[in-house]
This record gives sequence, structure tokens and C-alpha cells, in this order.
Amino acid sequence: MKGIVIIAVLSGLVAWFAPVLSHSKEKAAQKEQVSTYDWFVTHLEKKVLEQLKDPDSAKFADVHFYKQLISIYGLCGAVNAKNEFGGYVGYRGFVSVEMYDSDEKKFINFVALDGEEPYNHKYYEQNQEHFCHNE
Repeated sequence: MKGIVIIAVLSGLVAWFAPVLSHSKEKAAQKEQVSTYDWFVTHLEKKVLEQLKDPDSAKFADVHFYKQLISIYGLCGAVNAKNEFGGYVGYRGFVSVEMYDSDEKKFINFVALDGEEPYNHKYYEQNQEHFCHNE
């Protein structure tokens, strides 16, 4: 009789803890996903900052993170920063992409900033069209 009572109590505890444990695993997975997201956003923003004259003055706006396929991550948006004269230049679009190069066995990064030079503007438009409209 004691054995049946112990089994019943243990079964009840398992039934009660199962959803709690499942919920904990789900929360851990969500937390890992959020931290991966935060890492990529920070990493890709740093790559944009490396292209600016005064990275400490940068202000980001309308930022969108995306993932394509298995190994392509990107950030699209606008950035405003000071030029060499200390004045803000106004928001301009950017595309920052990180992708895995299977031949080289490493991640590569590129940043396209919308600029006044025709080459920069065309390069930005091509990458913005390709990467940012597939969010």
C-alpha cells in the first residue's frame, strides 16, 4: 500500500513539474535566441561605425535585423554621424552583412553606406535592394 501511495505522489510531482521544466527550457531557448540577436545587431552596428569619421557621434534609426538561409545575417537602417567638421551630415542608409564563406571557412563582412559619390550610392542601392527587401 505504501508503494502505491509513493508512486502516486511521485507521479503527481512529475506531472506538476513537467510543464515547469518545459517552460524553463523554452525560456532558456528564447533567452539564447535574444542574446544571439543582440550580439549580431551589436556586431553589425560596429562594422558600420568603423566606416564613419566620428563613430562616437553615430545615431542609428529604422534598424532592421534579418537572417537569410543558414549563414547570412544583416542589418539595414539609417545612421547619422558627424563629419570631419563636427557637423551632423544627416541620416543615410546602410546595409551591414555578415556571411559565412564556406571556401575560406570563415565569416566575411561588408558594409554599404549610401553616399554622395555615385559608386557608393549605386553599391548601397544594389545591396539594399538585395538584402533589405528579404526581411
